[in-house]
Amino acid sequence: MTTAGGAFTYAAKPSMKTSYQAKQKNVTSPTASVETTPVLTLKKLAKNKFSVSVTAAQTFVGKFTVFQRLRNSKWVSLKHVTLTTLTQGTKPTEVTSATFTIKLPTKLKIRAVLPAAQAATCYLPAKSKVIRS
Repeated sequence: MTTAGGAFTYAAKPSMKTSYQAKQKNVTSPTASVETTPVLTLKKLAKNKFSVSVTAAQTFVGKFTVFQRLRNSKWVSLKHVTLTTLTQGTKPTEVTSATFTIKLPTKLKIRAVLPAAQAATCYLPAKSKVIRS
């Protein structure tokens, strides 16, 4: 949308690292890069059984997430979970996931993390919402 003074807004929803540039007649703006994070979801399926999924515009099969618990105000890594299953999401997204088991006491605060090394060059690292075991 452009205002009377020439200012404009554009609501973009990039699905991976993207660069934007505005042009009007023979004037071009500097390039602005936008980085995004994939959506990382951790779900409790049953006692000691969980699923983790990554929703993004590319597959993460073979990559891993780190399953963590909160202990004494610090996140402690418990397990690397390799993503193995790929399903198509709403275009252009793909959902890469894995189901795993781990013995834990109930009511612990837990989360999953996709480290920078696993996020590839198109994405920033990601963290799931914190849930209870």
